Amino acid sequence: MGRLNSIRKWFRLRSALSEEPDEEEDLVRKEKKVKRYVVNESEGVKGKLPVPGGGGTFNILIDEEIAGAQHFSLLVNEMAAGYKGTEHSHRVEHCWYILQGTGIIRMGGQTYYIKPGDAVFAPIGMAHSVECTGNEPLRYVVVYAPPGPEKELRSQTGFAKQ
Repeated sequence: MGRLNSIRKWFRLRSALSEEPDEEEDLVRKEKKVKRYVVNESEGVKGKLPVPGGGGTFNILIDEEIAGAQHFSLLVNEMAAGYKGTEHSHRVEHCWYILQGTGIIRMGGQTYYIKPGDAVFAPIGMAHSVECTGNEPLRYVVVYAPPGPEKELRSQTGFAKQ
């Protein structure tokens, strides 16, 4: 962080004399290792969700390795019709935003029927399972905050940070 502060100070002084703040942003961005501000779905890191029978896929779009994000990660997942994930929990908060299909999320002893436009929150440690109940895939955005679970998924792909 000391080097980053030094770079900022140098650019503030230089900027005051020459009005070139864009160079500071570029160097600060490089120093923080921000790689991408915009990531298309076709450019994500893809793999199989750990769903019994292999009926699901994940696509990591925003994480530390792709975009330099340090406080959250964003994925687009898809579960094939008729598939059901096993109950599990995470050490981070996370949420889903349903894009397509219908399904069930079970957590906290409750059953929630989900459809496009629904947002669902899972607190830290909340056991949950996801099931696709419709005739089309259940497609949803998932956000982990702070990041973490996507690192395990990424390690399955061969694209994990070494």
